[in-house]
Amino acid sequence: MRSIGLIWLGVAVAISVGLGSLDVPRLVQLYRHQGIASGTVERPNCENHGTILYAFVVNDMRYTGRGLDGGDCRRFHPGESITVYYVQGKPEISSLREPGAALIEELVAVVLAGALLPALPIFAWRRKLRRASASPQ
Repeated sequence: MRSIGLIWLGVAVAISVGLGSLDVPRLVQLYRHQGIASGTVERPNCENHGTILYAFVVNDMRYTGRGLDGGDCRRFHPGESITVYYVQGKPEISSLREPGAALIEELVAVVLAGALLPALPIFAWRRKLRRASASPQ
């Protein structure tokens, strides 16, 4: 029983580290070095998971980005004003989502995935072992 717990823990950590390395570092940068700019919607791309293409200006330089607002992308129209969050000193890293809330949502998703995903094959494996030990030989 102890070995199952260690297997689960190892797989949970591996999944959490793997998933966390995808977007968490970017969100931490946005949170710690947050700049805010007014941007404009270039075009909504609702067919691509509700992505919104946007542009904004920092220090007289124009930057573009793509991101998710978390709502219905059909409510956005080209030329519409939006709030853009960016990393001060690295405006090429930007987001439409408020960095603190986005970071919390990402961390919760990573922890849940890390905790729950390894449980599925472990429960299936345990069930198979129980059936094998319960069946007459």
